[in-house]
Amino acid sequence: MKEERRQHPRADSDCIASIQREERSLDAVIIDISHTGISVCCDHKFIPGEEVRIAIELEDRLPLVIDAKVIWARILSPDETCGLYRIGFHFVDISDVDLELVDFAVSRYLKERGIDWREEKSGD
Repeated sequence: MKEERRQHPRADSDCIASIQREERSLDAVIIDISHTGISVCCDHKFIPGEEVRIAIELEDRLPLVIDAKVIWARILSPDETCGLYRIGFHFVDISDVDLELVDFAVSRYLKERGIDWREEKSGD
């Protein structure tokens, strides 16, 4: 098994995000989200370094609208059915309030699954 190198926990998701790219809005399925970024599947190609705006719906709140930068992108294999591409975004200039909402959603997801991420990382 590959050793986990992430500093922040990730929460799985299957919610829809809306990605604003220039004048177009594109839908994507959120695969996971963390304190620093988001991974999605979609039918649209993105290029590392590209900057976008992502609207994410968390809980029963208005969507969070966060600026993000493409860190990586890959073509999905035919057995991966959530779209043609998987893209990893890093949040850019996220407000403290939005960051707290993201962290709350991630911690709530982990708590619902009985995972205490802080306990696991305390040995670092």
